Amino acid sequence: MVHKKAVQEVNLTAFTHDNLLFYPNGIESMPFPSAFNQILYLLLSRFLDLHVIYTILWLLTFIIGAAGAYLLVKYLTDNKYAAFIAGIVFAFSPYHFSRGLCFFGAATIQWIPFCALFLMKTVKEGGTKNSVIAGIFFVLVAMSDLQYLIFMGIFAGLVLL
Repeated sequence: MVHKKAVQEVNLTAFTHDNLLFYPNGIESMPFPSAFNQILYLLLSRFLDLHVIYTILWLLTFIIGAAGAYLLVKYLTDNKYAAFIAGIVFAFSPYHFSRGLCFFGAATIQWIPFCALFLMKTVKEGGTKNSVIAGIFFVLVAMSDLQYLIFMGIFAGLVLL
């Protein structure tokens, strides 16, 4: 595969662009549009087939997203029943299903509630630990989808304001 060749030759442009097809213009060769999923694909492609990796990453968006929404609502309301329902509603929303079928980058919503949670913890509780964790989740949101980066940037600005 071209991706394995790019890893072996340390050709960074070959990770996302392949000049071997449709020469001289080339073609986008990565099966995933987001940087986070591309990195996981490159790590797992030695062991698993593409369809298995896609399925694992798609299922993880539901599991991690539900857990993040649960923790966010539990922090805000201190009600575990409301948090459980919020996690289910967030993870299994029609938007998430419909985006996941066609646009995998837009399906990677799992880091949004974690980022929101630690941004709110940073404002309410302070501390370097919460700020660093919020920053890590902000980077994960940015690596997942640029549209969500803009939304999370607006949210972060409003929370910090």
